[in-house]
Amino acid sequence: MSTFTNLYIFDADGVLVEPNQTAVPKSVLKILRKSNALKVVASGKSLERCWEIGNQINAEAVFGENGAVYQFRGDSPRHTVDMTAIATLKTLIHFRVTHIDPPQATITLNGKTSRMLYEPGKDILTLWTRAVSGRWDSFEGSLWEESFVIEKMREIIRRKSLNINIVGPHSDGGIDFNPYGVDKSQSIKILKEMFPALPVFVFVDGDNDKELAEHPDAFVVTFSNATETIMNIARQKIERGMGRVLGKPGYQSGLTEALKNLES
Repeated sequence: MSTFTNLYIFDADGVLVEPNQTAVPKSVLKILRKSNALKVVASGKSLERCWEIGNQINAEAVFGENGAVYQFRGDSPRHTVDMTAIATLKTLIHFRVTHIDPPQATITLNGKTSRMLYEPGKDILTLWTRAVSGRWDSFEGSLWEESFVIEKMREIIRRKSLNINIVGPHSDGGIDFNPYGVDKSQSIKILKEMFPALPVFVFVDGDNDKELAEHPDAFVVTFSNATETIMNIARQKIERGMGRVLGKPGYQSGLTEALKNLES
């Protein structure tokens, strides 16, 4: 029988940690290391980077790449959907890795080629047209604006009937290309099959958290740095007694305040 009291699912950037950092605030660690909740990280990041954060809070599992892949502690990684559409897209745009530090690749759009930042170690595709503060500051930038990349990639996806959604740009400029069916609500689906009685609390702030926040079982906790999409979902949930909005970003003191309330 499970000894867990709740299921806590945390976004990483902007919630558990400062954007593009990996250190969880000490005030959050103090609470979570004593908590009997089942703790999970659900992020757009690679599994490796998710575990860098998840290990600090004694997470039982991490869901990386926006839910495309997950791993329970001590187990092997598993995919939640077929990833072949991403490999096809990379072939169509002539994706080629050119640099390791910072990680860069060339892609070809509309007959022109440019370097872009990409996130290594992921099966979904995440691209940036500009430097990422605190992570890859030395990148000189792409030839293109984010809007151009999204427009031309969408044209390719439609023309070739690829089952891929585009999410972003996020606050750091990252643009995610996800196979259909990839979203963070996969974490609730999988974990509720294992622990059906646990109340679910999701701590979120970004557009790639939309499906996670919308899940009917999820009590939504969000913060002052949340996107308008997440704020709107949270307001609707509050009307049903299933949401809360904190007045500060999660990684500052918002998450600490929320957890103190839940754990008291």
